[in-house]
Amino acid sequence: MHAGKGSMIFTPQFSDKYVVELFIDENKKDDAIKIIQEHASKGKIIVTPNIHMIDISSGKIDSD
Repeated sequence: MHAGKGSMIFTPQFSDKYVVELFIDENKKDDAIKIIQEHASKGKIIVTPNIHMIDISSGKIDSD
């Protein structure tokens, strides 16, 4: 990643921790959990209900 003027190179320092949030239909939940378990080496899967999703720019609601 190059930042600023000149030839200085900035190397961001990140830890090995990531957060991935998925908002999916209820009927795809089990498939998503299975895929994550097959491809992740460690971490937690937390499943919580999603009451409503609203896209700010388009105004679409929920699965629209």
